[in-house]
Amino acid sequence: MYAPTADPTCPWGSLYMLKGYLNDRTDHEVTVRDLNIEWLHYMFEAGSLTRAQGVIEGRLAELENKSRLEPMEQFAYTRLLQPIAMPTASVLAEAVSILQSGDRFYDVDEYFDAMTALKQWERAMSRISFPGVFDKFSRYGMGPFLNPTSAADIVCATSDAQLGFFSSFLDERVLPGMSKVPPDVVGISIPFRFQLWHAVALARALRARFPATKLVVGGTALQLQKYAQLHGRHDGLYEFFKLFDAVVVGEGEEPLCELLALWERGGTVSRALPQAGKGATTTMPNVLVVDPHRPIVYAPPSFRYHDLNALSVPDYSDVRWDLYLSPEPVLTYSPTRGCYWDRCTFCEIGLATDRPTAPSRERTPDRVIEDLKVLRKIGRHIYWSVDAIRPAWLVQVSRGIAAAGLDVLWGAEVRLDRMYTDEEVAVLKKGGCLAISVGLETGSNRLLKLMDKGTTTERYGTTLARLRSAGIGVYPMTFIGFPTETIDEANQTIDFLEQHADELAMLAMPATFYLEGNAIITQKPEQYSLRRLERFKNLDAPNGWYWEGPERWPIGEQRQLMARLVETSTQIMGLLDRPFLGGVDTPHSALYLERHGLTAIKTASARFKSRVKERPALASRNRVASPFDLEEIRANVWRLIDLLEEEYREGLCASGEITVPLLASLPSVARQQVRYQDLDADIQTPLDQWLDINFSRDRSRDEPMYTQYRPAAHSGAEVVRSS
Repeated sequence: MYAPTADPTCPWGSLYMLKGYLNDRTDHEVTVRDLNIEWLHYMFEAGSLTRAQGVIEGRLAELENKSRLEPMEQFAYTRLLQPIAMPTASVLAEAVSILQSGDRFYDVDEYFDAMTALKQWERAMSRISFPGVFDKFSRYGMGPFLNPTSAADIVCATSDAQLGFFSSFLDERVLPGMSKVPPDVVGISIPFRFQLWHAVALARALRARFPATKLVVGGTALQLQKYAQLHGRHDGLYEFFKLFDAVVVGEGEEPLCELLALWERGGTVSRALPQAGKGATTTMPNVLVVDPHRPIVYAPPSFRYHDLNALSVPDYSDVRWDLYLSPEPVLTYSPTRGCYWDRCTFCEIGLATDRPTAPSRERTPDRVIEDLKVLRKIGRHIYWSVDAIRPAWLVQVSRGIAAAGLDVLWGAEVRLDRMYTDEEVAVLKKGGCLAISVGLETGSNRLLKLMDKGTTTERYGTTLARLRSAGIGVYPMTFIGFPTETIDEANQTIDFLEQHADELAMLAMPATFYLEGNAIITQKPEQYSLRRLERFKNLDAPNGWYWEGPERWPIGEQRQLMARLVETSTQIMGLLDRPFLGGVDTPHSALYLERHGLTAIKTASARFKSRVKERPALASRNRVASPFDLEEIRANVWRLIDLLEEEYREGLCASGEITVPLLASLPSVARQQVRYQDLDADIQTPLDQWLDINFSRDRSRDEPMYTQYRPAAHSGAEVVRSS
C-alpha cells in the first residue's frame, strides 16, 4: 500500500518491482494498492468537497464566537479565514479531464486552467489541515509544530479533517472490501517523509480492523533509523516502529520474501540467535527489531545489497492508469542502484555509513533491454529512477535500445563528470534519451574541486552544448551556500546559468545548501573550515546538523544575490513545479518536451507568468471581515519565529516539544467589533516552511537565506526576510 500525499501523475515504481519479485519467487497472491491516487479522486467527489466546506464554516464560526483566541487558535483561525473557495466537483473533473486528454493537455492555456483549479483545491483544503498544509501534491508540511524527525510528532494524534478525511476514505472505500478476505500481510511503503502521518493513520486503521494481519513497513523515509543511530538516539523512534510487526530499512525485495516465509512457518523476527524449526525466532539483514516490552530498538544485524540481475521486471498489472493525472502512462524503472562516483563531499544517499551512498550496482544491458520490451507494452515514456548512471553503461544500453528498435523515450539523473563525445551523445539520443537531470552544483571551479565533483565548468559548457545540439533536454541542479563559498562564487553560479540558458530546458532557482547527516563534510569538518558542527539536542532522527560556516556575507550583498536569484529563475513556484511541469524528471515535463521541443517548459513558464498577472484572485492580500485584530495575530506569528530562532541558536530545532510551550508565552487576542481588515495570504508561510528552510542552514549568515519564498517585512521592520 502507498499512502498520500504524493505525485498523482504516475505510480510509484518500487512497489511494482516488489510485486514482480514476489510473483517470481513465491506462490503468494500479491496486490498493490495506490491509496494516494484513490484518495485524491475520493476527495474530488462532490460529497467530500461539501464535507470539507462544512468543516471550514463550522470551525470558523466556532472560533469567531470565542471571546479570546489563544495562540494556536489564532494560527488556525488565519488559515480558516483565507477567502479561498472550494472548487466544485465539476471544476475539478474538468481539470482532471484536461490533464488526461491526449490533446487538451498540450494546450498551455488549458493546462494552466487545470493547474489553477488543482492549486485552488490544495489551498482550500489547507484551510482545515492546520498545522499542516497541502502543497504541490508531494508535501504535507507541518510547519514548526510537528517535525518529521521527531517520533513524538510522527505518532501524534491527527484529526480526520487534518489528513483530508483519509480515515473516512479508509472506512468507506478501502477496509470494507479488504474485510471480505482479510490479508495475511500488509506492507506500507513510505518513500517520502511527508507521507509519514498518513502512513501512521493507515497502520493504526489496519491494526484495529485486522489484528491478526502482519504489518511491515519500508521505504527510503526509514533512513530515519540511520540518522537516529548516527546521532545516538536509536531508541527514540520506538513509538513509531512499534506500530509494525517488521521494519525493513534498506533494500526490501529479499527481506520481504524472507519475512513471508518466516511468518508462514510461524516464526518471528527477534534479537535472539537464529533457531531451527517451526515457531523459531531469527535475526534478519535489513530488518530492525523492536523490543515488545521495553522502549528499545535494535539495529539490523547487517545490511544486504541486492544483485540487480537477480531482481525481476516490474509488474504493473495492478495499476489503474485511468486514475493518474497524465494523458498516457509514464513508468519509473531502476536499472542501477547506488552512485558509481560516490565521492561528492556534500552528498549522502542510502544506508551506507562509511561512504555517502550504497554500493554501486548495475543490471546488465541485455537484461535491461529485455525489461524494456516488457515495459514498452504499457507505455513509451520511462524515467530511470536512479542515483547516477555510469556513462559507459548508459552508452552501451542506448546502443542496445537502438539495435532492438525499441520505441521508448527515457530520462534519468546523469553526472556530467566527463565530456561526452559527439558520437556518444548521438548514441544517447538515438537510444531514446529525451531529457536528463544533472547536478551542476556550482559555477566555481574551486568549489567543484572542493566538492570532489571530478569536473570543471569548462567541461560542463562543452557537454551542455553537445547535448543541446543533439536535442536532449537538460535540467540543471545547483545550490548556493556551500562551506567556504564567497559571495562572488555564488554569483558565478548565476553567471553560469545565464551564459548557458539557451542550452538548458529549464532554468531553475538554485537551492540553499543543506548539510546532510553523514556527508563527507560532516566526517571531516576541519577541511571545510566549519566553525561549529553540532547535533540537534531534541530530535530523534535529524538528517541535518546545526552548523556554522567560515564565510560571512555582508547583508547588503546577500540581499542583492537573493534578488538576482529570483530574477534569473523562470520558474513559478507553486504553478510550474513538481510534480507537474517544472523539472525534466517529471512525467508532464517529459511529455511536453516530446510534443513541443526543448523550449517547451520555458515557453509554458513565460505564458504562465502572463496568465498570473491576468488573475487578480491570486493577489497576496485580501479584504476580510473579522472580530479579531489580524495585525496582532501577524505580530504573534513573527514573535514565534523570533523565539524559535533563539531556541535554534541553542541547538534546539522546531518541533512540537519546542514550539507548543513557546506558544504559552504569546498573548491571546481579544474579540472586538467585526471590521474589514487586510489579511496577508502568506501570513503563516514562514511557519509552514520553517523546517524546510531552517533545519540545517549556515548559521554564520547575518540573515537567513530563503530561496523558496519571499515573505514580506514584519512588524514594520526595515529588514526584509528575502529570497
